[in-house]
Amino acid sequence: MLPRIVELVARAAAGLKYDVREYVASESIAAILTSLIDELTKTIVEEDEGVIRCGLCGRGPFTRKGLYLHLKRVHARQIEELVLSELEHRVWVMKNKLNS
Repeated sequence: MLPRIVELVARAAAGLKYDVREYVASESIAAILTSLIDELTKTIVEEDEGVIRCGLCGRGPFTRKGLYLHLKRVHARQIEELVLSELEHRVWVMKNKLNS
């Protein structure tokens, strides 16, 4: 499942079309995943006056397709780690809300 999430994050960061529901059957999980992807793309891509750069390493400029390929080829492992870290954070927050 994680490689598919990396695919979705890379597509979203590059501004390419993607559909979370192709990968997830549950609407509630799709909503969580969409929120997670939206949050991660803020740090993964830097766009200034139409110039697109990788937010992870600063390389660029890229076309949208070029950024997508760069993220998948160079940063797949790093994106996996970001996804896991963000999921752990969200679980921790929910757990602490329930306990308080």
